[in-house]
Amino acid sequence: MTDDRGPSGDADGPHLPSPPRRHPLLTVLMVIIGIILLLPGVCALIFLGLAGGGGGDLWGLWMVCFVIAFGGVALLIAAAK
Repeated sequence: MTDDRGPSGDADGPHLPSPPRRHPLLTVLMVIIGIILLLPGVCALIFLGLAGGGGGDLWGLWMVCFVIAFGGVALLIAAAK
């Protein structure tokens, strides 16, 4: 009996096709929306710096802005893949 396994120990079977590529227009749209979603976080950082690090009653609003900006970062990472 012959052993058809390669150096890694896996049998040489049929290779799965690569997933379909995303349309370039969709990638551009994801990048544009990702950049737009980054803007609230950038503005929050600027105003946080102007307020001297203290925000008083605005900390909840800043957290919402940072969460939105995190979504923009996640969208940009997804567009890059």
